[in-house]
Amino acid sequence: MIIKRRRFKQTQSLEERLARDTAQLREQAKMLPPGRVRENVMHRIRQNEAASHFCELLHSPGLSPRAAPTPPSPRSRPPPPSSKALA
Repeated sequence: MIIKRRRFKQTQSLEERLARDTAQLREQAKMLPPGRVRENVMHRIRQNEAASHFCELLHSPGLSPRAAPTPPSPRSRPPPPSSKALA
């Protein structure tokens, strides 16, 4: 039996979802007392900010698709060793 993946189309961009989640986490962190739970929330905020920054870098105009490397021309290869040099 093959298990089917549940797929659905996102209605908001990743940047929008990260911004919304970060805002909600900031509100939650304001209400929490200092401690482990608050630190975990702050950690998630930093992760969301890093992911948002990474998305900005990926969508920046300075990045372009990498071109396939060109194979070296036959003239740039060294000549094969001669059989006389091996004797």
